[in-house]
Amino acid sequence: MCRSFNFRDILFGVLDSVSNEILLNYIVLESKHVIYRTKLNKTSLSLISLIEKIRKMYQIERYIAKKRNKLQLCYSKWNPFLHLVEQQLSKTL
Repeated sequence: MCRSFNFRDILFGVLDSVSNEILLNYIVLESKHVIYRTKLNKTSLSLISLIEKIRKMYQIERYIAKKRNKLQLCYSKWNPFLHLVEQQLSKTL
C-alpha cells in the first residue's frame, strides 16, 4: 500500500472514502500519541514502540473477532498491513 499524506490528513485524519481509512486514521493517531509520550517522558523516539502498539491492537482485534466468529472481517480490515503485523508476530514467537 502506498499513500501520500498531506498536512490536512495528519491534522484531521484521512477523509477519503477508502475502506481502510479507519485503520489509517488509527495508525496516524497512535503515531501522534507515541510522539507526545516521547516528548512528555523526554525519551528517544522509537519506531519499534509504535509498531508494538499497532501489533498489540491487531492482536486484540483478532482475539475479539475470533470470539465473535468474524475473523474474515478482521483480516480484510488489516489486509494492507497484515504482512507487516504478522511478520512482527512471528519474530516475537
